[in-house]
Formats: sequence, structure tokens, C-alpha cells
Amino acid sequence: MNRIDTHHHVVPPEYAAWLRRRGKEAGGLPIPDWSSEAALALMDERGVETAILSVSTPGVHLGDDAEARALARDVNEYAAAMVRSHPGRFGFFATLCLPDVRGSLIELEHAISDAEGALAETAERPVFREALETLVLLLSPFAPHIGEEMWERLGRRFSVVDRPWPVADAGIAREDELELAVQVNGKVRGRITVGADASEDEMKKKALADPKVEEHTRDKEIVKVVVVPGRLVSVVVR
Repeated sequence: MNRIDTHHHVVPPEYAAWLRRRGKEAGGLPIPDWSSEAALALMDERGVETAILSVSTPGVHLGDDAEARALARDVNEYAAAMVRSHPGRFGFFATLCLPDVRGSLIELEHAISDAEGALAETAERPVFREALETLVLLLSPFAPHIGEEMWERLGRRFSVVDRPWPVADAGIAREDELELAVQVNGKVRGRITVGADASEDEMKKKALADPKVEEHTRDKEIVKVVVVPGRLVSVVVR
């Protein structure tokens, strides 16, 4: 196995309870009972070596800054615990409490400090350093004073404004697989994973073969199947 899944949603218990209290769904779907055991079993089935965890919509901010800050910290600590418990199998994207910018910067600093400490004596340290410097460069136009201070703390002698803008490598960012929602008569009934270069016919066949989708199409006439590239497969039945 050598695949890395960069779109793996985690649903910590406290986060799930919070969503239920608020009457919210997770990414438009019923809130699942997520567990590391089930996640690892699915990863092994799909040939995924490492999954990068993140929370789905609606995130952690529903209007209350203090609540969002506390929830973001809980989510990140839970994800970090999964990483420590299963070395090499999980990583995670830190959850921020935007649009609360101050709270997000505090949480970002906490996440970076933890990561820096964990990588202090490892071979990944130079990669982390490059990523951190790139982050500061991207942040500096929006928060120039904070960006300048962070740049100085990284040991850089000259101003961050004298550095060239980072150049993205589209080849590295390209995903090998895509997760598509599958709708039946306008309602999401399942999700499928397909290769990034899969044809429309392949997407349609896999969508119709999905057990959850099949429950809503069985014994019905399929009027049409429409593929919206990179987003979803829509099935119309009657």
C-alpha cells in the first residue's frame, strides 16, 4: 500500500454530539459513528497507507467565537491522539475557527508548535521548515505585522516582503482519486471513489453499483444519469 488519502473526514465523539445538539449534518449526510478501527479497515480494503484527517462542513464555527475555539482545540487534540496511536496511518489538517481570525491564529500557532516539537530530530524536519516558511509568506500580505514577526522568529535576517511569492506545483497537488457524491432524485444517497482519470461511463457504473444507491434505484426506471466532473453523479429515477 502506498496511497495517501488527503480527504478523510474524522468525526470525534464530542464533535458529533455538538452537531446533533445543533441539528446539523456532517457534510450533508447523517452523522456517522466514526472510529479508528473502522477507518483503518476501510483504508486496508482500499489500499490506503495513510489518511489525512479533517472535519467536514459545517466546521466548528456557528456564530460563537469562544465555543468555536474550544471545539477546534478538542477536534485537533482528538486527531493528534489518532496520529500518535497509529504511527504512519494517520495525519491531520488542523481545524481552525474561521471567521474568527484571532482564534484561528492562536490555534494555528498551537498546531505548528506541536508539529515542530514532534519533528525536531527527524528526517522530515527540513520539509516542515519549508512548509512553515511558505505558510508565513502566504500569510504576510493579509497580516503583515504578524508575518514579519514570524519570519524573524524563523531566523530570517531580511524582511519577508523581499521574498518571492511561492510558486505552486500543480503536478504535486493533483489528486490520484476523487470522491464523488451520488444523488438519487436530488438527494445524496452515497459516495464513491474513482480514479482522477476515470471516464464518465466508469463513474456512472460505479455509482449505480453502490449498495446504498442501489437501495433507492431497485425496481425503478432509471431515466438518466448525469456526471458533474469532480463533484457528483446525479441519478434520476421514476
